[in-house]
Amino acid sequence: MNSRFHLMVGLLLAALNLHAGELPQKVAPDSESIALQGAWTEDFQTAWTGAGFKVRTDAPEMNILMEDFAPGGAHPKGGFKNNYLNVRIDDQEPTVIALQKGETRYAVPGLDGQPHTVTVFRRTEPLFRPIKFLGLELPAGGKLLDPPAPADIRIQVIGDSISCGYGNETEGVKAPFSQPTENGELTYWALAARELGADIRCAAWSGRGVLRDRKGNKDNQLPEIWRMAEPNSGQPERAAGKWTPTIVVINLGTNDTALGIPEKSKFTAAYQALIDDIRSTAPNADIYTCFGPMISEQKHGDILAYLNDLAAANQRVYVVKLNNIYGMQGVGAHWHPNVKSNQHMATELLAAIREHSL
Repeated sequence: MNSRFHLMVGLLLAALNLHAGELPQKVAPDSESIALQGAWTEDFQTAWTGAGFKVRTDAPEMNILMEDFAPGGAHPKGGFKNNYLNVRIDDQEPTVIALQKGETRYAVPGLDGQPHTVTVFRRTEPLFRPIKFLGLELPAGGKLLDPPAPADIRIQVIGDSISCGYGNETEGVKAPFSQPTENGELTYWALAARELGADIRCAAWSGRGVLRDRKGNKDNQLPEIWRMAEPNSGQPERAAGKWTPTIVVINLGTNDTALGIPEKSKFTAAYQALIDDIRSTAPNADIYTCFGPMISEQKHGDILAYLNDLAAANQRVYVVKLNNIYGMQGVGAHWHPNVKSNQHMATELLAAIREHSL
């Protein structure tokens, strides 16, 4: 990311945070007019990429009230050491909000007194600590309309840094990684879900795996934490069991290979346990086991062989190989796929979903 982007983020923070005056009408986060997206705790905390909400309003103004538990302050590599949100009005391009540490209100730009859908999407991953949704503010006479109806297609993602969007808004392997360079809304799965009009949930954390993380640790890997609403503290979801995916996308295995190819029996046992866990509450979901595109072809081939065996042993489990077709032009920070690669990966995932699920 260049200095112009960081300057824009700084100006945006001032415009959306410091200039957000208090509005008289308070809307609690548990309002039936707010369609929460993703998993939230009983007291409305979350840390997962993509968590947020949708509301419809004809008010000319609206404030979002959030608490950010990130450390805050300027990041030495650019931007801020905070979590970031995308705020979208209808189908317009989103506005980026850099949160501040503590409880703060943020004005929603672009409202004009006409009916609009406002979508809030957390760009950043659990690595950067949770946020807490404190509600909304509206002006006198303003109101929330009926929320958008739930989508027929509901996609649950379970993954690692690739699914977090780690450094995807950078160009080149030497680009520095910081919070503003991670945009979960421009990952392959989010782009595919947007194309399908799907509701989404994502449980992804950089460096972790299905059996072990990139350092070999086996505790707190995705099969253990994916159901949590706030994985830093292990808090459960406030609405557990009320949201069932129709499609599950698993993209794990890259970090499992960091110290060498894991033993097949151990890797497949951990992966099968994850599939069984998914099936326990979503027996009719189609499961897509994705892999790629960050590691060598040899490791790629070995893990794909494991996944093909799992697909053969389970009904409605499919393998999707995700590819970087652009070479060095398709990578961002630390070899992660950039937005260009994610756009292509989305087409590969969409092709599989359309073949098997639609």
